[in-house]
This record gives sequence, structure tokens and C-alpha cells, in this order.
Amino acid sequence: MGHMEFRGKAFFNHLKMNLADDPDLQVKDWQVADYDNHSDKQLFAMLEELDICLDNKSLLLYFEECDSPEELTECLVAGNDDIYNQVYLIIFEFWKRYSEDTHSLSVLCDELDMLIYDYDRGILSKEERLQELLGELENILDENLDESDKPEALFALIKTYFSFDLTSFLYDYIALQIDEENPMYASELLDGFYRYIEDKRSFDFLKMRLIAETDMNEANIMLGYLQESLTEKPNLDLSLDILHYLLYMGSKEQFCAAVDQLLLEIQSKEDFLELLYIIADYFALKDLEDLENEVKRFTLAFKEKQTFTMDQNTSKYIRDLLDQ
Repeated sequence: MGHMEFRGKAFFNHLKMNLADDPDLQVKDWQVADYDNHSDKQLFAMLEELDICLDNKSLLLYFEECDSPEELTECLVAGNDDIYNQVYLIIFEFWKRYSEDTHSLSVLCDELDMLIYDYDRGILSKEERLQELLGELENILDENLDESDKPEALFALIKTYFSFDLTSFLYDYIALQIDEENPMYASELLDGFYRYIEDKRSFDFLKMRLIAETDMNEANIMLGYLQESLTEKPNLDLSLDILHYLLYMGSKEQFCAAVDQLLLEIQSKEDFLELLYIIADYFALKDLEDLENEVKRFTLAFKEKQTFTMDQNTSKYIRDLLDQ
């Protein structure tokens, strides 16, 4: 899930998502309750059990004085940290329902967080709201960026309001727009978020993919710089994505160079198997059935091994196959 630190409702979203995957996870009922299914009367009663007495009128007065559900919760608990989170989750729900400041950062991030969750599970029927909130998030970033600030630092703060790795989601979502031939929207997202991403090479790769649609020479120049950078500072996931791309779009020389780079980076059995699957696909696309079957046989034998070591003999074996 990614973050060392959570702000807003992110930690509780994180718990809920983990509970969905592991029903035996030990959590408290109030931590994962669906507060949006509670009536106002039920929510006020829950606050009263925590010795917080409010009604609609007093709540609205607090809304006028406070800028966020976090600030309002601080006012109500008055330093009683033991009940802060319980009160916060109830106040957060009230804030969503009745505050005129519906664009509070934590509220926006919470809604976007849950939309991303539904999107990842394949149950988001329409993406309009997701895309609308991505636009609002970009505006918040732009509006809060001072000249003295590092954009990456601001984005790192914003990411703590999400239970997901927001950088990974943006990368995957933009890549999907390119795959589905929505270059205008992909370009819009790239331009909007590029300055905020810490390791910009992943977004450089997406830019290269867009440019390749109209100028393959320029795209190849960009790819060369990118691969040179990966030699100096490896990024295994990005190197694998580049290899996937070159499987269909690259020359043999480019594909082999990318494999050489990965052979230097790979440190786990799972990643090496991923490399072998791609190489088998490469031979299949080239109609080199004998070599494809050879790689598949090697892959099956490799799966049986209990330990993983990337030795010189294994690397040489892969390179010799590609040289044929």
C-alpha cells in the first residue's frame, strides 16, 4: 500500500481494504464502520457516547469557525487523544454532508482514494468523477505551490492522504489512456502532474510513448537517454515496462540492450520469471518456435528451484539465445 505515514482518513481506508482481503484481520468496529450508512441521529448518539454533545445547530456553528474536519475534531476533543480518531471519523462524515467547504483537501482525497479502490477492483461504472477529482487535485497542487517549494515535496505530502500509492496509480492510468488511444487526455495528465513526480523517468517513458505515435526518431532518442539513465540509476519496474514496450515496438538491438540492463538489475525469482515470459513472447512474435519452446522449458525447470541466484552462466545462456 505504500505510505510510511497516513493523514486524513487514509489509514482507515487502508484498514478497510486490508480487511476485505483478510477477514481475520484484527480491527475495531469503529475503525472500519461505514459511517455514510448512519443517520444523523445515530452519528450524534455515537458522539454523545464519547461525551461530545452536539446537535445540527451547534455543528453548523463549528463549521463556520473551522477550516477542515481535522481542525474541528481538534476543537472538540481538546487534547483527549484517546478518542480523537473515533470523533474524527464521525465529524468527517458530517463534514462531507453539510459543510460548505466540500473541497477540503482530506475530503477530496478520501473520495478520490475510494474511487481508485473501486477502479482497481473493476467496479467503477463511470470514470467521469474520477477524472474530475484528478483535475481538482492538480489545481490544489498548482495553487499551493510557492516559488520556494519543491513540487516533489508538496506531492509527497499530498500522497499521505491516500491509502494507495498515488504515483503508481497515475502512471498506470496514463499508460492505459495511451493504450486505449486517448492521447489528448494522457498528455493532459502528464503535463499536469509531471513536475510533482519524484522519479520523472517513468513519466518520460510515457511521454516517449506518446511521441512515438508521430515521431519515432525523436522517441528513439528519448529512449536512448532513458536507458542510459537506468544504467546509472536502476529502476527495475520501469525497465520491465520498457522491455514490454520494445517487445512490440522496438528493434532487436533495442530489445537485447533492455534485456542486458535487466540481467544486471534482477534480484528476485519472480522478476527473473517475468523476464523469461517476455523473452518467450518475443520469440513467439518472431515465429521462432524452437527458441520459444527452449525458453519455456528453461522457465519450467527454473520454477522448480528453491533458491535464486543470477550467475554469469544464466546471463550468458539468455544472451546466447537472443543472439541466435
